Amino acid sequence: MKSKLTSGAIALLTLMTACGDVPTNSQAHGGIFGIESIEVENSDVDMVQSVCDPAGPTFETFIKDTAQVSFFNQRFTELGATPQDEPPYVILTDYTVEYVPLSNGPSLSPLELQMPSTFRIPGGGTAAIGGLELVPLSTKLQFMDKWADIAPANRNAYRYEVRYTFNAVDEFGVELQTTGAVTLTLSDFDTCGG
Repeated sequence: MKSKLTSGAIALLTLMTACGDVPTNSQAHGGIFGIESIEVENSDVDMVQSVCDPAGPTFETFIKDTAQVSFFNQRFTELGATPQDEPPYVILTDYTVEYVPLSNGPSLSPLELQMPSTFRIPGGGTAAIGGLELVPLSTKLQFMDKWADIAPANRNAYRYEVRYTFNAVDEFGVELQTTGAVTLTLSDFDTCGG
């Protein structure tokens, strides 16, 4: 019989604060561009589709998981800038998603993705974009293949740091990059309900 883990917070919205860094090329840009937060629907991600009712048969809902990322593009206040000295706008060009096991979970391939549409962050402002890939079906299928190779008694819930790296360019062509991360637990969670 397949071992299952149950998550009690399937519908809970979890706000995960991004661990950010000082973006590359900030001084050439004239401001600080970075990630303010990463929001995910659930920090427990079901990675294995299971049968809920063999008589039906009915299966668990099995969809990709996405995130909403909020960005800021602020001026350098320590350089004596005035409120009129806002940094130039920033356009995101592409991003990567990396899965770093924090326990002994299976290795997963990183994703290299283009932005789904032109996304502009105004100078001196903030902006958020939703629907960004977090754990797509291709990553879940890769996890399922590796899960099948693990003896049922050794299957666990595995914690991962999911790292986003966003590349961007400002209105003057200065290339920028910023990173942020969120921690998720990946496993075979029971999402059949009741």
